[in-house]
Amino acid sequence: MGAIVDKWLNGETEDFGKKVLHGAHNLLTDSDTGHLFSHDALAELIDTIDDSQLDIVTMGYGKHEPNSWVGGHRGKLSGKELMDAVREGRLWVNLRHAMNTEDEYIKVQNKMFDHLSEMIPGFKPYSVYGSILISSPNAKVYYHADPGEVILWHISGEKRVSCYPNKAPFLDDETYEGLILSENSEELPYEEWFDDHAAFIDLKPGEFVSWPHSSPHKVDNGNSLNVSITTEFTTLASQMRHGARYANGMLRRRFNANPSFDKMGTVHTMAKFAASLPMRAMKVKTGNEQVHKDHFVVDRGSENCLNWFEEPIPRSERVL
Repeated sequence: MGAIVDKWLNGETEDFGKKVLHGAHNLLTDSDTGHLFSHDALAELIDTIDDSQLDIVTMGYGKHEPNSWVGGHRGKLSGKELMDAVREGRLWVNLRHAMNTEDEYIKVQNKMFDHLSEMIPGFKPYSVYGSILISSPNAKVYYHADPGEVILWHISGEKRVSCYPNKAPFLDDETYEGLILSENSEELPYEEWFDDHAAFIDLKPGEFVSWPHSSPHKVDNGNSLNVSITTEFTTLASQMRHGARYANGMLRRRFNANPSFDKMGTVHTMAKFAASLPMRAMKVKTGNEQVHKDHFVVDRGSENCLNWFEEPIPRSERVL
């Protein structure tokens, strides 16, 4: 397997992690990797992985409808049938951590990050988790932020990624803390004027995009089935920021404090990170943790391939 990153399409190596960085990759043209992301190979992968690794979501049609972003399950569909349903319906499927559990894909991810570590001075992530995203034509992911640092590697279809500054008012402290504390999903408050401050990247097959840690972003698919790899990783810097926000969240919820992450300097961030370690080790909870529910089962005979339940069912009660 040769070099994974072909070239930067904007910016330079030293911009990695500091700016929105757009580049080209060789995953599709490399003889060791290209075949792993064909639709037939992905269908086989779906049949291979444990069902607990498979997240299936649908969404609305508006510019920002976070309440319409709800989960379901595939029922008894085979991998090929689920791929067909994604092509025909309105679905977003996440093969969670598939790049960490299947031997051939593990090798690819290791090569990807070995190459990045060679290219970028000082880049040594502690952990890397890679998932494969398969989504319907015109599907979308609403304005949100991820807890880890992210690179999105595009494989097939076309999509627009919109990236926003990782500070107030674009990144709401309390909502993002809720994500870290498992109280809510990744969606954040959004205003249309935020777009005046966004960087827009139109991704084509063989391209990738990265953005600064915790930068809010959203995704809009073109009129084609989309496949991407999303790699989420942790560095010392992002681990410290994550821990500081965890501590802020606990202070806000337990002691009615009103901390602002943007006003914290390096020393303050380090202190908050240190304070978070015993709380995280003891798995201190807020009591407001989110309960994940299934709202539908994928059904190719139903509109948008969605057969809705009368009442959502907690995933812990799922029966296939």
